[in-house]
Amino acid sequence: MAFEVEQVIMWIRRAQALGGKIRNSDQLVDAFCVTLEKICIESWPGACHDTSAAIYVIFSELGFSPTLCIGEVISEKTHFDHSWVELDGLIYDAAVCFPAAGIEFVSAPIFSSIDLTTLEKTSLTFGWRRSGLNEPARLISTQTLDEYSVYVHKKKGKSVADLWGTITYISSAAGINLNQDEIRKKYGSVRRFLRN
Repeated sequence: MAFEVEQVIMWIRRAQALGGKIRNSDQLVDAFCVTLEKICIESWPGACHDTSAAIYVIFSELGFSPTLCIGEVISEKTHFDHSWVELDGLIYDAAVCFPAAGIEFVSAPIFSSIDLTTLEKTSLTFGWRRSGLNEPARLISTQTLDEYSVYVHKKKGKSVADLWGTITYISSAAGINLNQDEIRKKYGSVRRFLRN
């Protein structure tokens, strides 16, 4: 699945407009929009576990109190295992628009629980009940971010530092300088919350 640049720009502009309603949100919006751009323009399908971790760490470093979640996304047509971020009870999900191969498009990105195409509250259900998590999401739901980085990235033939490198890459593109070793020490023990 490929997105037209105009489509991605529209989503980014809408996230920026919605972000104006959140106190001290400039860098929060920048981090979300850079993540969305990287997913769509650089073609990162199925990158929800890495990109949600990036959004979680960056939001945390900006002084917010997000929750890193895992569960299922359920639409009228389908459901699939997924990771996302919640902040003040609202969903921030840049990756839902570009699920893994074999999973159909279900939604535009979600910013503050708003679908960035319709500008309505998302019709998706985020949680865990329909069929339970499959592998590897079941395993990921039990792992710390450091364990996840070792498991997934070694499985893909990448270095363990790739998760932490992705986080610093996204943060740097959003104008937020984070040290890879420091964030690994600080957030390596974080586990995803299994949302039900």
